Amino acid sequence: MIHLIVYGVAMPQGSKSARVVKGRAILTEGFGDGPRRRKAWREAVADEARAWQKTYKAPLLEGPLRFEAWFYLPRPKSAPKRILLPAKKPDLSKLLRSVEDALTGIIWHDDAQIVTARVHKRFAIHFAPHAVLRIGRAEETMTGEEGARP
Repeated sequence: MIHLIVYGVAMPQGSKSARVVKGRAILTEGFGDGPRRRKAWREAVADEARAWQKTYKAPLLEGPLRFEAWFYLPRPKSAPKRILLPAKKPDLSKLLRSVEDALTGIIWHDDAQIVTARVHKRFAIHFAPHAVLRIGRAEETMTGEEGARP
């Protein structure tokens, strides 16, 4: 089981949009400082994964994988105290996508190897924003309803 803790504010993988400049299609991913912060987050994830890789000298994971991610995000000052969970942006699926892309080629060959994922987002109330990532091999056997046919 691989266990990584990445400190910093998790940034979602943005949606790409296309525009035409001088007759050529250009793909862009956000404006302002978003792309720079997104790149810095992905690099922080990749750096933590490379440090793990260097310590354990492990090859890229093969086969089906399970992935668990906990994203602890800053609590907005404007959020009422009664709000306990971050039910607004960033999208959980885009946070996951950002981390999956950052780990490709370092921990696994392709994020398509993930067959089971559990993803959570919470407020970082008593500690700094960070993400906890756990990666392991998926069970090859299916039990119960997972193996049932409709």
